Amino acid sequence: MRLNKYAQFIRYLAEAPADGGGDPPATPATPVDDNNIDGGELPPVDVKPDSEGETKDDGGEGDNGDEVSVDFAKLELPEGMELDQSAVDAFGPLMNEAKFTQEQAQQFASAFAEFRQAQAQDQGEAFSNQKESWFNESKSDKEFGGDKFDESSKLAVQAIEKFGSPELKELMDNYGIGNNPEMIRFMYRVGKATQEDTPGNGGNGPTGAQDRVSVLYPTK
Repeated sequence: MRLNKYAQFIRYLAEAPADGGGDPPATPATPVDDNNIDGGELPPVDVKPDSEGETKDDGGEGDNGDEVSVDFAKLELPEGMELDQSAVDAFGPLMNEAKFTQEQAQQFASAFAEFRQAQAQDQGEAFSNQKESWFNESKSDKEFGGDKFDESSKLAVQAIEKFGSPELKELMDNYGIGNNPEMIRFMYRVGKATQEDTPGNGGNGPTGAQDRVSVLYPTK
């Protein structure tokens, strides 16, 4: 089987040094018949792969040559939820690198939103359960619970109203620590000590006139 001149030239390029130096082989691997340069079948020419043995990519772009990207501003989220910029910063580059379409990005955003909603619901239920557990522990506490719980609660509220700042009250409400037995114990002791130090009180606790409303909302 014979090579024509063009096949010989391709073989020369494939076997030439990478830096272009050196002379072509003195004798081609297959003799060339100048009288038959246009006839006959040509054998396949082996082209050497690149240095890593892989076919080089054409730039990592889409089939149409355009860069693939997602418009995150057009993603639709459930009512009441806003686009989380930290999530965009974390997942956006990965989506673009994986060449996500807008539809695929929307599917991911919807699934992620459902996950966050379920997570928030679980945290809310856990928070409610913790507050209820603390409250039950406080009601049965040996020092201020049981039959004394209502009276102890009045003293605790009196202490927080007198000495607590608005920021402390907000902290107690937001984290539910107003139900924590140790917090109630502290406020109860402060209220009791303050009451005992009041002249003319005699350490007998709030009088009948000091009902629960007056304790919660003392006159200033």
